[in-house]
Amino acid sequence: MGQISLQLLDEYIALCPYRDVKFVFCDRFGNQLSGNAIRLFVHRLERQLGFPLSSHKLRHNFATNFCIDNLRKTGNSHVYDLSILMGHESIDTTKKYEHFAHKMIAAENGISHLDNVFKPL
Repeated sequence: MGQISLQLLDEYIALCPYRDVKFVFCDRFGNQLSGNAIRLFVHRLERQLGFPLSSHKLRHNFATNFCIDNLRKTGNSHVYDLSILMGHESIDTTKKYEHFAHKMIAAENGISHLDNVFKPL
């Protein structure tokens, strides 16, 4: 977890009225959140934001940005570490994120050969 996530989690725990429960995130009765409750929360958030959002999209965004951040920092996507974090059984599933990250970096850094030959005005 990053520092910001840890700080936010600490703040949440300090405000949470349920201290003696097994779960970090609880419903208003202190029970474990169900998958349906999480889907409803994300759906409500999606309506407020005004753009498509889902748990899957958040997961995809995390994986892609993990690869992009590592490519920028080290030149390596650390796809095997990501595979562990994502819980993928096959590295091929994770390599899709690595491929997408490479495409993003290439597009970001893309300079036309003609721009190198003929300096833009």
